[in-house]
Amino acid sequence: MPRNLSTIIEIPLDQIVASPWETRKTIDQQGIEELADSIDQVDLLQPIVVRPIRRNLYERSSGQRRMLAWQLLVDRGRKKPTDGIPAIVQDLSDREMVLATLAENSARQDVDTVEEARAMALALETAEGLTQKDLAEAVSTSPANLSNRLRILRLPDSVLQLVSEGRMAWTTARELLCFVGADHIHAEEIALVLEEARGWHNGFTGPVIRREIIDACRKNRWRRLDAETPIMTYGALDTKPVFDTKAFGDAHPELLHRIPTSERSGQCLVTCADKAWLSAQEKAKKALGHVGNAKPVQNRALWADVMATDQVVKCLGLAREKFSGEKSLTDEELDALGTRARFVKVAPSSYKEISAKGWYSPPKFFPSGTCFSTCTDGAVYAPSANGGTPFLHCSNAKCYAQKCAEGKARAQAKEERRMVHVDAARRKHRDAVERALKGNPEVARAVLALAVAEVTGRPEAPPGYGYHDGREQLYYHAPSATRLAVALGLSLDDVQEKLDRREILWYSQTVLDDIVPQLDDPVPAAAEALSILMQRMEEQR
Repeated sequence: MPRNLSTIIEIPLDQIVASPWETRKTIDQQGIEELADSIDQVDLLQPIVVRPIRRNLYERSSGQRRMLAWQLLVDRGRKKPTDGIPAIVQDLSDREMVLATLAENSARQDVDTVEEARAMALALETAEGLTQKDLAEAVSTSPANLSNRLRILRLPDSVLQLVSEGRMAWTTARELLCFVGADHIHAEEIALVLEEARGWHNGFTGPVIRREIIDACRKNRWRRLDAETPIMTYGALDTKPVFDTKAFGDAHPELLHRIPTSERSGQCLVTCADKAWLSAQEKAKKALGHVGNAKPVQNRALWADVMATDQVVKCLGLAREKFSGEKSLTDEELDALGTRARFVKVAPSSYKEISAKGWYSPPKFFPSGTCFSTCTDGAVYAPSANGGTPFLHCSNAKCYAQKCAEGKARAQAKEERRMVHVDAARRKHRDAVERALKGNPEVARAVLALAVAEVTGRPEAPPGYGYHDGREQLYYHAPSATRLAVALGLSLDDVQEKLDRREILWYSQTVLDDIVPQLDDPVPAAAEALSILMQRMEEQR
């Protein structure tokens, strides 16, 4: 047990050395000056504590700030160098010395968390007989909490600096330990998390760090080993393993990590070994007979169900049982089915063996229904991306391109024929309105004022055919706007320039205030605007 001397002695500062387990490394100079002023006014109220090392040499146990304040008074001439600082001498072992030093500093709120953790790590390493349990009791915390505080020292200096500056809590920094392996550290992922977190308004908080950890793992193609726990992500990290993950973990224990599954709670076991994971996944798929994301037995059963309702199959009189086995079809039946007999065992998203574009083609450009229903030169059934019901796709890229070109040509010709009738009807309406308004410019101006807002502020075509101004959210149809611009006397070059820049061509108030009053003859413009409105009304019937 420590032995206190019966009296307080005064020891010169040059006879006192710092403790090797001193917690505080960063000193608040303003606080030291305030303490020095207090000592100068009322003297030192609480002596420092030291232990003897040898004759006329002592090691400080507590009182670092008081010693610095005393030294400041000496430097300013308010104390003499020979004036000793009041001190209590105690016989302390290394273990007792460490516990006393750390216990005193842990009670102070201004102690740097990182510095305290470094001091505790040094104490456990150098103080003989000191255990984590003893240290946890001295600083009034649990052994588990103490262990976590020590583990953050394995993080890069960029993270520890944020903790020291108070910008990140040490409990939040602990989340980044998922990037620290047994014999390696993923500095690139940690740097990516910190870079992305700086862009968030709430800074380096727990939910932000957890979200960015998941995103960093996804971007660097980490792979999950936990097939059950749902994880807040998509892509490579969301692919579930089909192999023995326990055996994989036993073979690669140093490459296992636990990352968050969401912003709030939960963890998922993952690996940073992308190539090893993929190799294990492929071997397991071959061993289990997996195709894509489903088993071939399941795919073949689905294929048999679909083929039983296929038009070509019905014409040939083939039963469903013909498609349930690998070799149920004869050579003659396979020849008659053509490409429909080939069950492509890839997901459409891979685009390796089939052209899935036919499935997505709009009917007006490509006669997908009639073509696929009887085709045996390119139509093929392939499972959907999730291994579900097979769909017909076109595997003949040349034929597909030709069909699309023919469909587009037919659609274009049909649209041109329609536009001939539309233009004829519009000219008819325009001529009738122009005859009615002829000789009445004021009435024409009033009609034009009402029609401009309708023509320029309402969409005449689906999104993609018109443009909009993000500020005003006004939509317009480019052909209608162009016709009205010509009627109002604007040049086509100016109109085309605005269309190319996807700017709003018409803002109703501007047209009414600046353009309409300057028209010598508003009748043609009013007639054009009304013909556009009447044309739209007929199309909407």
